[in-house]
Amino acid sequence: MPKEVEMKLTCVDDANPIFVRDRKLIQKTPFLNRAAYSQDKKWTTKSTKFAAPIRIPYTKAAIEFVLEYSLKYSDPRVGDVNTKLIEYEAAYEKSLDDLVEIMNCTSFLECPTFNHSLGFVVARKLDKKNQDEVVEFFGGDVEVEVVATDESNNESNEDKDAKFKRYLSFL
Repeated sequence: MPKEVEMKLTCVDDANPIFVRDRKLIQKTPFLNRAAYSQDKKWTTKSTKFAAPIRIPYTKAAIEFVLEYSLKYSDPRVGDVNTKLIEYEAAYEKSLDDLVEIMNCTSFLECPTFNHSLGFVVARKLDKKNQDEVVEFFGGDVEVEVVATDESNNESNEDKDAKFKRYLSFL
């Protein structure tokens, strides 16, 4: 009979804790695994109910999404793009702002493969946006730099190539 485990997680926006009772999920989530070992070195071999709650500085929705999907999503670098869009359907339904928070939570919990999966979804969503929307999402301004050509510069391409090769030889 498998040993029972219970870990209590608290979040920033809800007083009700999240209970994690999946031993594999705790083991495969580096942050939770370290937290478990810090409370009980033998937690993997016996029934354990961790006394101290673990504080996760993200919203309950973000934490629950990570806990539900982090072990289900496979690496986006393996497989077909269309298959990944189907596999990542729950993430694709999230807004970009929600995905950013979930990715931050995923980074905090140290789930890099899941973070890559979410990054894939964000990239697909941004691919459908125009330049201004992408810039707005990243919180920046677009500065277009116009490079004027100096017609008085009669340096040949061969001279430029020679200068460039000399420059590289110093590196």
